[in-house]
Amino acid sequence: MAAAPPSSRSPDLGPAWHRLVSIGPRRVWPVVLVAAIAGALFAAFPQARLHHDGCWMLWHHASGDYWRALHVAQLPLAALLGAILPTDRFLAAPWLLSGLCGGLGLAGSGLLLLRFGAAPLRAAAVVALLAATPALVFWSTQVDTHSLHFAAIAWSLLALTFAARLPGATGVLVGALCVIPPAWAHQSTPILLPGFVLLFLRSRGCEPRELWQRSGLVAAVRVGLAFGAAFAVAIAVSSLLRTGELPFVGSFFGDSQRGEQLDMIESAQRYQAVASASWPQWLWTFLGLLPLGLFGWWRAGRERLWLLAFLAPGTVFFLWYRVPEMGGHYLHQLPVYGLLVHFALPRGRAALGICLGLAAVHTYAAVDAVRDFDRGFDPRRRAALLVELGGPNPLVVEFVQDLPNAAMWHAGVVRSVRNQELIEALRTDFDAELFGTVAAEQLATALGPPIWAQGRAVLVDLTDPGSFDRIPRADVVAPYLAAVERALDARFQVTRAEADGWRVLRVEPR
Repeated sequence: MAAAPPSSRSPDLGPAWHRLVSIGPRRVWPVVLVAAIAGALFAAFPQARLHHDGCWMLWHHASGDYWRALHVAQLPLAALLGAILPTDRFLAAPWLLSGLCGGLGLAGSGLLLLRFGAAPLRAAAVVALLAATPALVFWSTQVDTHSLHFAAIAWSLLALTFAARLPGATGVLVGALCVIPPAWAHQSTPILLPGFVLLFLRSRGCEPRELWQRSGLVAAVRVGLAFGAAFAVAIAVSSLLRTGELPFVGSFFGDSQRGEQLDMIESAQRYQAVASASWPQWLWTFLGLLPLGLFGWWRAGRERLWLLAFLAPGTVFFLWYRVPEMGGHYLHQLPVYGLLVHFALPRGRAALGICLGLAAVHTYAAVDAVRDFDRGFDPRRRAALLVELGGPNPLVVEFVQDLPNAAMWHAGVVRSVRNQELIEALRTDFDAELFGTVAAEQLATALGPPIWAQGRAVLVDLTDPGSFDRIPRADVVAPYLAAVERALDARFQVTRAEADGWRVLRVEPR
């Protein structure tokens, strides 16, 4: 495939646009400075309340069970960071990892802008705009893998532009290795395969029209097979580390995640989706980036194909998936949105003004989103309530899959039971009264006796999920929680406690 340098075929959109240029130290420091400041701010202001995935990540991190998470890179990295920090900072490691990854992702995004010819101050201004994006602020101050995935994607895209300049099969091999870390950060990464392949070919100078010629098609197939094989290896290694078996042997997700993950996919639109989980969430994620992104894509010329191939699969998939992740599933797109903003902005100081103005709007929206997440209740009150009702080290049983209070660790509540049978009951329209009876029987025969024998309390959290952002929806869960409470009243001695929206029962044998 004849491949002329990309710069010779670039449309006239300004100096050095659409070129892959070298990145010297003098050009890097504005971007690195902005990214470092943003990462430090993320790390300095962790949220006290956990989103629903953060709770089990924190349990596994504290228990040393680092390889159980579906997205395998998060917890081992948190454990490594925890080993470096002083002992009393151990539980701070997952938050610090999210903040650091937010900063690293911004640095990688900025270097990608420089690689595509953006001037240093222009790139720094775009990075500042990305840093204020509400979803990035939210997830860089939470315990979760979305910030890590953002960083992995940013650096993977940057690395691909360098790997593509290596000759022949060597470049393809190095490029394939570049896509493995993002796959370990989040297992949705393989849906980005078309974007990775086309960026790699474009970085080699392949014109979009050449992809319809025999030589271009052959090159695309070869690169696609190599990158696809890398994804397959990454997923296989992830599965072996987590479950000891290869994917699709028994369960792709492994026993620990099978019921939750598969049921979430199958029942998302029926029971677990909320209004903000689809189009509104996607729009909220990017705010001012969207109009600039659309204009930038129109101006992107020969880059349009790979940009569309990268953005479209993830957008379509997660708009269909509709899990309320506060925009986290779209963070992998931010490095590419940075490029689109770069293509859209005018030259000169006007570009800096636009970026800083939008960054101010984004900052206000981001701070308001975090405050709204905590608004209306004290996240530390639940920990105090559990200790008041259950004493030291109680067993907490909950039927809704969220445990959003990091303060529990400091209050002595160190373990919880998440009753995933409720998800299956909702999916199959299981009778609510029968569900309550079965739940009470399970507590009386399996969960309760060994805990009571140790002199510990058994607490059942029946908090109405409508008070928070929990999954499934409150109107669906309410009859089941009411049935559980009636069954517990009929079988056990029950003591109730409520505070700030939390509703907890202490259950003891009669």
